[in-house]
Amino acid sequence: MTQAVDRADFDRRGFLIAVVVGTLLSLAMTGQVAGFRNNIFHLPILAGLPDLPQFAADPYVQSLRYYSSGFWQSLHGLAPGHSGLILIDIMALVSRTACIAAFLLCADAIGISRRGERLFFVTLLAFSSLANGYSSAGSHGLFINSFTHSELANASMLLSLWCAWRGRFFGAFAWNGVTFFLNAFMAVWMALPLLAVTLVLVRRGDVAPKALALRMVTGFGAFVLCASPALLGFMGNPELGRPMDHDFLAYLREYFPEHWLIDGSTPRSIAVLLLTATTGIVASWRLSQVDRRAALLIASLAGFIVDWLAGALVPLVAPIPMFINLQFLRGGGGIFLLSALALAALTVVAARDQGEGRRFWAPLLAIGGCTVRHVLPIALLAAVVMRRRLPSVVTRIRLDVAAAIALLLVWSALIVRQARENAVERADIAAWTAIGDWARTHSAPDDRFLIPIANIVFVDPPYTPAEPGQGAMVEGYEVFSTMSERSTFVDVRSGAAALWTPSYYLPWRRRVLAVMALANHDERLAFAVTHRLAYVVDRCGSPNALFEAGGRCVYRAVLPQRRQFAKPYRST
Repeated sequence: MTQAVDRADFDRRGFLIAVVVGTLLSLAMTGQVAGFRNNIFHLPILAGLPDLPQFAADPYVQSLRYYSSGFWQSLHGLAPGHSGLILIDIMALVSRTACIAAFLLCADAIGISRRGERLFFVTLLAFSSLANGYSSAGSHGLFINSFTHSELANASMLLSLWCAWRGRFFGAFAWNGVTFFLNAFMAVWMALPLLAVTLVLVRRGDVAPKALALRMVTGFGAFVLCASPALLGFMGNPELGRPMDHDFLAYLREYFPEHWLIDGSTPRSIAVLLLTATTGIVASWRLSQVDRRAALLIASLAGFIVDWLAGALVPLVAPIPMFINLQFLRGGGGIFLLSALALAALTVVAARDQGEGRRFWAPLLAIGGCTVRHVLPIALLAAVVMRRRLPSVVTRIRLDVAAAIALLLVWSALIVRQARENAVERADIAAWTAIGDWARTHSAPDDRFLIPIANIVFVDPPYTPAEPGQGAMVEGYEVFSTMSERSTFVDVRSGAAALWTPSYYLPWRRRVLAVMALANHDERLAFAVTHRLAYVVDRCGSPNALFEAGGRCVYRAVLPQRRQFAKPYRST
C-alpha cells in the first residue's frame, strides 16, 4: 500500500485544484438552502433555545438537549437567530469540500492520481446520479441542497475507508470516531466495511497481523476520544433504557418509515438500490483488473450491502427497537457513495484508452452514471461488456463529442431545475423568517403560537385532515421558533424527538391529530383560545390579520365574535 498522500510524487497542487473545481461544480448542481427540513433540529440548538425561560415547558425544545449528534451539541448557543443560517451555509461549504477531498483521496488510493484525471473524476462525481440526492430504499442524504451533520459524516466515513485501504487502522478508527461524533449510527454501519477490508488485507499479506492489532488497539483509543462527547450525551439522557409506552414500529410507520423499515420503501426504490449495488460491484471488479487495490473497494461495498440487507431483513423476524433505531437500512447510503466512486473511476480509466475506450465506452459510462438514475442500466451494461470484442462497426462509432454535448445540455437543465426549486424554498423560508422576526418584536416571550401543520401521511388508516390546504403553508416553517424565540403548539417534523425522548410520542401524536381535525380558520382560533395559545398563523383572507408574509397571516387568538377588523402589516 505505497500509494499515499505523503508519497513524493503526490501532486498537492493538482489535488487542491480538483477539490476546488469539484466543490464548485457540485454546489452548482445542488445549490444550498439553509433553514429547512432537518434544520428544525439544528437551529434551536445553535440558538440555545432550551436555555430560554419561555421554552422551559416545551417538551420538544427540551428534548434537543439529548439530540444524538455531538457536532450540534458542541455548537450549543453559538449562533442565535439569523446567524444560525449563516453558520449552516458556511458548514455546507466545508462539508462539500471535505466530501470532494475524501472522494479524491479514495480515488488516489485506486490509481486516479494524474491532474487531468482528477479533474475529470470530480466533474463526473459532481453530476453523478448516484452521488446526488438521497439513497433509494433508506433515504440517506448524499449531495443535497441542505446541510446536516450526516452529510459531513459522509466525508469522515470515506476518510476512514481511505485509511483502512492503506492499512492505516489508527487513522481508520480515529476517523470513525469522528463519524460517531457527527452521527453515531453511521459509525456503527462502518463496522462491517472495515472488517471486510481487514480480511482482504490480511489474506493478501499486505499488513502483518501483529502490526494490524497494534494499530487497531491504539486506533480504538483515538475512536473513544473522538466519540466521547457523543457518548456522554447518550449517557446523560434520562430516558435512556426506559421502556416505551407505545408501539415503536407503528410510530416509525407514521413518521418516516423509509429510514428504518423495508416496507416503507417502494418496489421501485428497492430495485434502484439493487441496481446501484450491482453496478458498483461490477465497476469495482473492472477496476480491480487494472489495479488490484480496487479489491478493497469491492470489500467495502460488500460490507455496506450486508448492512442494508440486515436493516431490511432483521426487523421482519426480530423487531428489536434498539437494532431498528440504528437505521441499517439507511446504511445503503454507503452503497451509493462507493458505487458513485467506482463508476466515476471506471469512466476515467476507460478514457485512458485513446481508441474505443475514449470514443465509446467512457461516453456510455458517463451518460449512464451522470444524468438520471433511470438510465443507470446503460452504465451497468457498458461495465459488463466493455472488455469484450464487439463488431468494428460498433466500436468505430464516436460517441465522445455527442455525449459531451448531451451531458452539457442535461447538466445545465438539472442545474436550472434545482435552482428554481431552491428559489421556491428560499421564498418560503424568507416568509417564515419575517413572521418569526415580527413575533419576536410584537409578542410576549411566553406567548405560544398555533402554526399550520402537514398531514401525517403514513397513519394507518390514513387520516385525512379537515382542511388539506394547510399543508401548503407549512413549507419553510422550520425557522420560525428560532427566529421568533417563541414556542409553538406542535408540528409534524418535530415528532422525530420521540426517537431520543420516547415520552414525547403520545402527546405529539394527540396534538397533531387534534390540529389536523380543525376544519377552518374559526375553529383554529377557538382551539387556540381553548389551549391558551396567543396567536394563530393561518392563510390570509380572514379579517383582523396582524401581519402578512408570503400568503401567511398572523392572527390574535380571540373568538370570532370578539375580533376587530384591521389591515395586516405586510412584509416587504
